[in-house]
Amino acid sequence: MTSDSRAVRTRRQIFEAFACLVQRRRYDSFSVADLVAEAGIGRSTFYEHFRDKDAVLRVSLRMPFAPLATLIVRDVARKDVVLALDHFWERRALARIILTEPTRTIAVRSFADLLEDDLKERGDWQDVGSLRADIAFKAHGAIAVLDEWVTGRVQLNSGELADLIFNHAQMRLTR
Repeated sequence: MTSDSRAVRTRRQIFEAFACLVQRRRYDSFSVADLVAEAGIGRSTFYEHFRDKDAVLRVSLRMPFAPLATLIVRDVARKDVVLALDHFWERRALARIILTEPTRTIAVRSFADLLEDDLKERGDWQDVGSLRADIAFKAHGAIAVLDEWVTGRVQLNSGELADLIFNHAQMRLTR
């Protein structure tokens, strides 16, 4: 087994342990020590991969948030948005927890970071107040819509929600 495959396996163990803990206990009631015990790894191994449990949450949200965040900055395939929404729907019990405080703030910041990263990659990043405000507005809105959807207050299928998101994404971030 290569060190890369061990690292992948370790990160998967951490993510799985994190998902189990966050569903069993309030986020602010468990520690890194609880997380490493659940994952069956050493504390130093955890810190080789993550700074803290907030970092685990941020990294775990990047993949499912990416198509939604990218859509706000530039075009993305509708099927990728539908797949991301299906991911949230299939894991809606976990999503309901993650999209509620105290983790909601981290989720919003993670979404905003993806928007900033995409703008930087395009060369459109300027650290100005109006752009930061627009990013915050869009990140909070996206998380609110996801929360309303996974809790059943918005009753659309993933394709209908994707269409709604596409319509709103026409008002892209601007500098």
